[in-house]
Amino acid sequence: MKKRQTLTKIIIVLQIFFFICFLISLITPYINEDLSGISFMRLDVLSYLFSFKMNFLFIILLFILLIQLFFGRVFCSFICPMGNAITFFDWLFKGFRGKENIRYIKGLTFFPALLIIVIVVFRLFDINLIGFFSPLAIISRFFTLMFIPILKPVFRYHFNPTPFFTSISLAFLIIILFSFMGERIWCKFVCPLGFIHRLFSIPARYVRKVEKCTSCQVCFNMCPMDAIDEKDPVQYDKTLCILCFRCRDYCPGKTNFVWQKNFFSRSRRDFLKTLLSSFVFLNFMSVLKEKKKLLRPPGATEKSLENCMRCMECARVCPTGVIQPAGFQHGLKHLFTPQFRPDISYCDYECNLCGRVCPNNSLSELSLEKKQQWKIGTARVDRSLCIVWNNGLPCLVCEEHCPIPEKAIKLEIIEKNGKKLQAPVVDQDLCIGCGICQSKCPSQGGIKSILVEGTRIVSSKGAAIKVYSLDKDK
Repeated sequence: MKKRQTLTKIIIVLQIFFFICFLISLITPYINEDLSGISFMRLDVLSYLFSFKMNFLFIILLFILLIQLFFGRVFCSFICPMGNAITFFDWLFKGFRGKENIRYIKGLTFFPALLIIVIVVFRLFDINLIGFFSPLAIISRFFTLMFIPILKPVFRYHFNPTPFFTSISLAFLIIILFSFMGERIWCKFVCPLGFIHRLFSIPARYVRKVEKCTSCQVCFNMCPMDAIDEKDPVQYDKTLCILCFRCRDYCPGKTNFVWQKNFFSRSRRDFLKTLLSSFVFLNFMSVLKEKKKLLRPPGATEKSLENCMRCMECARVCPTGVIQPAGFQHGLKHLFTPQFRPDISYCDYECNLCGRVCPNNSLSELSLEKKQQWKIGTARVDRSLCIVWNNGLPCLVCEEHCPIPEKAIKLEIIEKNGKKLQAPVVDQDLCIGCGICQSKCPSQGGIKSILVEGTRIVSSKGAAIKVYSLDKDK
């Protein structure tokens, strides 16, 4: 068997390089806020299925797709961080696999396509499943929940995932465990993003050519995607091929990848089908329905969040940790969407990172001036709990911390226990619901006397006492 040659080594180097780029992209917002828009999520075709956000990374994505029209699945070969991670663990667990690996089942060729159809159908009912099946969202969510918190001492990071969300992120580990069963199981049988890249590789002209076949089946056994026909190793499915070049480098005969001439002669119809399919995917519009309101980060609307990828990029870069993923208690269609939690922290008045990192405008990219005017909710003082109104003790904490220049929390002179005191009153027209008043309120027994509408007043034992909601009367 031949030793690995130049092309295989180049692919391995590129896989390592792009995976390092992915890891660096996770921490760039902590190094330089101007680089917060650099995210691998913006290279995910799935993120553009129902919405569009123009940026320079979208231009790079178009360039990648254009290359694939000629060369095949270069994205799956060495750019995709999920694919690169799977390749590493496939190699690592190779010695633990039996001789019989799970091979590509022809009957499941279009299972990822059926999965895309399911995603589209659920989208009609306002349930967005893309974030649960996008490989880039899965791996980004895993590193955000499992590894980025380790960097707290080094970087400005305040997101504290609960054990529940940490366990949910283990979906990535389940995909990795498939490596015990065979190579690239996720890529072959499930990945919807990979199927879209298959479509773009249909007219590819950079193809495998076997000039001297000995029928040794080395290429069939070495191919991680099972793209090579077992009965006739000369034949292969170029839409499955991820250009690892193992068949070329290990072939005892003579195998090469060559440029096939006459680009449009044979594949004109396939080329047009690819463009048509891409157009349908990228321009599909779903039926929009009213959702139950939750407090959301600046720039979010209920309609825009129907496109949310659940990548948690916004939660990862939030400097105060106020953005948290919504749980099952809000329903499946809200699961992992960004929720604004002033009971945990507050929104930094001088920050607009969340909208800048969002890959598809689920959170609008607001200028700092517009973000400072965005109304997240409205604070309210519960006078029966406030130590000024109820106990007659002096306190100015909420007014002092209010970041609005005109102060959304006004001080009203009252008399209590024979003393004149300054008591807080919320100006609802000025309040943007940043939550800093609720976060800083010196609570009694864990109960906040000021809160932003849409959140619960929670006791120190965790029992919900009262609920304020924007879609219900006070």
